[in-house]
Amino acid sequence: MLERGLTEDGAAQALGWPKQRVTARVKLLELPEQAQQLTGQGVIPLSAVEQLRSIGQVSPELLEAVIAYLGDGNEWAAERLTREPGWVIDSALRNGSSKVFAAHLTQLDSYEIADLRLGKKTEALLDEAATLHKQLDRYAYGASSIRFTESDVDQARAAGVLVEFENARPIIVDRSLYRELSKQAIKRTVEDLRARVAEVAQERKAAKASGRPVDSEAEARRECGRQIRAIAEQAHGANLDLGWGLMNGLATVDPEDMAVAKFFVYAVLGADYDQSPYTQTGDLVAELAARGVRLVCCRSR
Repeated sequence: MLERGLTEDGAAQALGWPKQRVTARVKLLELPEQAQQLTGQGVIPLSAVEQLRSIGQVSPELLEAVIAYLGDGNEWAAERLTREPGWVIDSALRNGSSKVFAAHLTQLDSYEIADLRLGKKTEALLDEAATLHKQLDRYAYGASSIRFTESDVDQARAAGVLVEFENARPIIVDRSLYRELSKQAIKRTVEDLRARVAEVAQERKAAKASGRPVDSEAEARRECGRQIRAIAEQAHGANLDLGWGLMNGLATVDPEDMAVAKFFVYAVLGADYDQSPYTQTGDLVAELAARGVRLVCCRSR
């Protein structure tokens, strides 16, 4: 119909379909033939076409890797394309045969640092970061978290090598730029740590010079914060299991059960961001907290 000159509105009227239904199928034609076939076979849901188009517009090679993975007996992964495309991309690269590069542009993990081989200067900065972090927090292990900033994301976006999804972590597909951004992030982290160490040293020096004791209350608050962060790391992921346990066993849940207390504590400590490393909203934990708190309270009444 479109080849004969009809618009999408005209085709929708002729077919008696909503325009968005026609538009969705028109977008499908922009994908590789294998993706069209898998969609026609019901392997890839039509609702995931937009996610695949977003990948293909930035990296056709990455799109081919994802499609090949889905067509290689991994239909179960296709169901998650719409809500967790980042998870599917990671699975395709980790378990598939493709050598395409892609990485989440949010936080730099230790295994990624080793794989990137950033050079001796950057390795020295990492060692310094670990030392400075230890000076600020005696319970610290290793370097401080190395996170990318919005400026880093903007650089990747301007270079046209960033795949973005709604409510998900951005994905960079250019290894060389990722290396440079990683070096920048590490250098920026070290500079921030130096400034913080200098600030703390200045505060202690000023307190000693004036003859007044160091603010014990402020020191106690900082120490408490450090311990809370450490506990939060230890509790990482536990709130997810506890939450599901409370929801699934609601009919028999005892409000005085220790699992209920643990759930509340872990929920207060913060969102379990690793429950799905492909979204930043903490939506599952938020749902568990809302439902769990409400339903447990209802049960207790």
